[in-house]
Amino acid sequence: MSSAVDVAYIGEGPTDAAVARTLIRAVGGRPGQDFVTPRRGRGKDTLDQRLEGLNRLARIGQVVLVLRDLDNDEPCPGALVGRLIANQAQNLCLRIPVRSVETWLLADRKAFADAIGVAEGRINHDPETLLRPKAHIVDLARPSRKQVLRRELVPASGSGIREGPLLAAWLSRFAEHIWNPGRAARSGRSQSLSRALFRLEQIVAEQCVAT
Repeated sequence: MSSAVDVAYIGEGPTDAAVARTLIRAVGGRPGQDFVTPRRGRGKDTLDQRLEGLNRLARIGQVVLVLRDLDNDEPCPGALVGRLIANQAQNLCLRIPVRSVETWLLADRKAFADAIGVAEGRINHDPETLLRPKAHIVDLARPSRKQVLRRELVPASGSGIREGPLLAAWLSRFAEHIWNPGRAARSGRSQSLSRALFRLEQIVAEQCVAT
């Protein structure tokens, strides 16, 4: 039996790292080098600057998963990919969540509702249409039946900040321990997630055959 394929990964922050690890495991790969968590200066600008180096790494055989939010930077993922990198290596899996990686988590609707402590009907039916997915998540947490979670995810009144102190940590735990990307993709609520899973699975399968 061949060993699992190592997949290095990068994103804009720790939530992306947790999502990447779960995606990699879902397609039968093994999370490899983490280019997100140990580094300072995270965010999309830093990620964009590192793409050429990661593309060179992919050219010499390393599978690399890159998660980069669409936000409002371009009208569609294809346009953003075209702007970010030319001559993309076969082993570079650059995927663009619409509009951010949080929509992929929201697509696993029942699991997300149970975890955040609200009725499933409160979760947006079409998360990729959300302009500010994190704001939607904070709004979901406000009436949560879990008091501790409200303190963690909802900012204090009058604080002037948009999210609670532990939102990123909570989303990371959800992504790595509860979220099921296959189930979320099958729901049909996130086409960008479905395409990401399909492409990553292709690349990992090709590497298995090659070795």
